[in-house]
Amino acid sequence: MECNITNLQTGQEAQVLLMVQEVEKATASNGTIYERLKVRDTQGNDTILYNWNEPFTEQLPAVIIAQVQTKLIKESHNYQIQTYQLDPTVSKMHFFPKAAVDVKEYWNELNEYAKKLPEHMHKLVGMVLMANQKKFLAFPLTTSRSFARRCGILEATVKLTKMASESASILGLDWNLTVTSSILYYVGYTDCVNDAFVATPEDILIGAGVSAYTKVLQQAEILKQGLEESSIPVFEKELFCIKHLLLSRYKGISTALPEAMLLRHLDAILNDVDLALTGTSHTEPGKTTSVAGLGRLYRK
Repeated sequence: MECNITNLQTGQEAQVLLMVQEVEKATASNGTIYERLKVRDTQGNDTILYNWNEPFTEQLPAVIIAQVQTKLIKESHNYQIQTYQLDPTVSKMHFFPKAAVDVKEYWNELNEYAKKLPEHMHKLVGMVLMANQKKFLAFPLTTSRSFARRCGILEATVKLTKMASESASILGLDWNLTVTSSILYYVGYTDCVNDAFVATPEDILIGAGVSAYTKVLQQAEILKQGLEESSIPVFEKELFCIKHLLLSRYKGISTALPEAMLLRHLDAILNDVDLALTGTSHTEPGKTTSVAGLGRLYRK
């Protein structure tokens, strides 16, 4: 049952356990309406399944056992669904790459960094993370590139925070500002992917930086209500800089603080290195492979 759908040969028909992530209607040249189902098998392969039968009306994401027929159309494999039935016994998490880290260990490590922050920053970090905890601990950072695995947001956050902490100390930058912002840097990604690990409209229309900014602003307004009036100006000054660090990233606003410059470059380094490692993980040692966005890479 748990076969690799991309290994099916032309003319072959088999039952495959799949998760349907998206359904898109289309019109053939003869006017016939059909559907393109974006599916993933248990080996992590994403492909398109064509449905020429009754419309697929199940709630997404849906785990199904599908009878799939493979045809060769215009010199490429075409996977067509014949019949299917829902399989409620299999969790959708079964279709995503496993976490590369221990969730409890990484969560505790992140909390240790947060405890070293001044009281107001510590509270702000805690409020933002707890408001988004479920997705923050489970979701991938991206759908198909760096940290595209379970707990990817948490993993990337801890690694960025560790890098930022050491770098800020070495460079003589504001440690509290840098570490606070690094802990919050990826929280916006919780809005950029849904529970089928598919990119959301927010990913395109808003982006992770603005999403993080909004989440921090919401919790900051709540926190401010409990502060003494004399401490509010100091908190607002800190918040002003935090907001800049969250928004000033690649494809974001221009960088105006050295701490923002640091996080912008560390973010790029962290994501590129992870993409390079995962992109060459199946390459034979001594050979090269092409990784989108990075070019040809060598596996030592």
